[in-house]
Amino acid sequence: MLYDDYYVDGYGTLANFQYSNTTTERTTSVSALARYTLTRKPAHRRQVDVLGGVTLMHRNFYSRGFSGNDLSSPLETRSFDTNGSSNDVLLTAGLGLRYRLGPRCALNFDLTTNRNLRSCLS
Repeated sequence: MLYDDYYVDGYGTLANFQYSNTTTERTTSVSALARYTLTRKPAHRRQVDVLGGVTLMHRNFYSRGFSGNDLSSPLETRSFDTNGSSNDVLLTAGLGLRYRLGPRCALNFDLTTNRNLRSCLS
């Protein structure tokens, strides 16, 4: 997608600024959670659980495109190509609902939230 914008530089000159950018981002995560059952009778079909643990998250991104302005006529453009990755450890907590369908089969619904440990420590 091409973006076209105008701005006034420090000298009062109206300049045209254009850029185009394509970004790809991939995220992979793995969670290790402990489950504590709140329901008193394990024989019940419906169970309510509290969940807690950690999540490891890995992100990759790749961005490419061009940017330019017309401060030096004609329009001068520069291409860019950027990539990077990050790893984070997240604190994970939530609630779980289980419905036992049979002796070896259950339907699970887990609702979790994550907090980045890096932001907790800073």
